[in-house]
Amino acid sequence: LVRIGGPKSVIGAMTDGPCADSDSGDQSTTTTTTTQTSEMKQLAIHTLRELHNNQPPSFILHVFSNNGCYFWEWIRFLLFGQQHSSLLPAAEDEDDDDDESSSIIDLRNLRQKLVGVIFDSAPAYYDGDAKIVQSAFRYVVSPAKNDEPKQHPLEITNSLDANVVKQRFRDFWSGLCWDPSDIPQLYLYSRCDKLAPVDQLEKLIECREEILGEGNVWRH
Repeated sequence: LVRIGGPKSVIGAMTDGPCADSDSGDQSTTTTTTTQTSEMKQLAIHTLRELHNNQPPSFILHVFSNNGCYFWEWIRFLLFGQQHSSLLPAAEDEDDDDDESSSIIDLRNLRQKLVGVIFDSAPAYYDGDAKIVQSAFRYVVSPAKNDEPKQHPLEITNSLDANVVKQRFRDFWSGLCWDPSDIPQLYLYSRCDKLAPVDQLEKLIECREEILGEGNVWRH
């Protein structure tokens, strides 16, 4: 399966998402601060539903850049942040007439089948600075002239509340560092990657090694 969140969902995730208690590092206290219509959340639910329907013997998540990490953040919250939950209703925007879409997702079964996460050029440390994220959005093509008027991602990020973006980033980074789930992780990164500074990424990897043990965390 290949699932990619669009620019709008990434921008939404910069200010809104599942938020863990950054002081305790205990994801069991996780609460959602997002609206039920969060595009990244819906993408995660759609993906979990498709995995549930296909019933693979096991699966690995391969996430790229912060787009993928925002996606993993929701997958992690849905699977592990609600340990008391074993079932999840289909996403809110599914067609009720579609029997497959309206199926209940067995979270417990999917938790057991997730065997690893690959972080590719991720996560990118931007310290809540929207200008750094904008450097990635510069590669997003503007809407064609004959399309309906749409704001370019650069314009939208310029309008974001800097304090909200910074706090959201701290919650996001803390959740990746102190995630208590025991899923093995592989980090692929390059010292030439300007969007994912190696020094901060390696500090996060060391944090993950401390929690999971070096035998469950790899880097290349």
